[in-house]
Amino acid sequence: KKTLVITNMDGMEWQRAKYSGLVRRFLKFAEKLAVSNSDALIGDAEPVCDYLLTTYDSPSIFIPYGAEIFNNPQPGLLKSMELEPGKYFLVIARMQPDNHIETIINGVLNAAIRLPLIIVGNDQNKYGQYLRKKFKEEQIKFLGAIYDIDLLNNLRHYCRLYFHGHSAGGTNPSLLEAMAAGSPVCAHDNKFNRSVLGKNAYYFATSGDITLLTNMQAEKEQEKTFIANNLTLIKLKYNWSKVVDEYLALFEKLLSQKNTEDMK
Repeated sequence: KKTLVITNMDGMEWQRAKYSGLVRRFLKFAEKLAVSNSDALIGDAEPVCDYLLTTYDSPSIFIPYGAEIFNNPQPGLLKSMELEPGKYFLVIARMQPDNHIETIINGVLNAAIRLPLIIVGNDQNKYGQYLRKKFKEEQIKFLGAIYDIDLLNNLRHYCRLYFHGHSAGGTNPSLLEAMAAGSPVCAHDNKFNRSVLGKNAYYFATSGDITLLTNMQAEKEQEKTFIANNLTLIKLKYNWSKVVDEYLALFEKLLSQKNTEDMK
């Protein structure tokens, strides 16, 4: 009872389609318990802070995640996967429905442009196996899980478009990593992604949107602006030094308040 409890709410887990109705109800109940039993709440995205305030009348502190700017391009790393810079699309995600991977695949397959879609993520779960079984086209390449950070960042840096389908809330670390690697981003159109990217990305809601975006002629100057603005966001807003400083300041403030109350 004397311990300070600070909860980072992350996303809204109860919204994830991979969970059963019973599990989702439990997660919503757990969320309510976390709000009522925490001395302070942290939202890693501004819409999460808005949600906590409107749903529970509980203010929270906005502290996002961070990423490190990628400065080590090595196009030779692509050769082992028979890829060329600017001539493939990329998804890096967990294999789960709320990441809209199936929507992205369908959109790419229906496009006139026939660039490969590279999908990175552990596909040994039920949804991953479903995707692999359904989409056996040569254009769709499942690479499984990759943990080599240099390879991941080079894949991001040289892709034609980076598709980010996450929708279950919060500031997603993989999105920040794509921004930090200089990827041109096409994100699922939701308030969480827009709160991070603003006007510095393409957006999709349906597979038809994906098809249109992949067919269009690349607007190089616009994409250069997207990339430059996103790199600036990483430097000024989503960098680890700033994140750590904000956590430390919060811890010190709360401990000071607690010590003052204990002395009364």
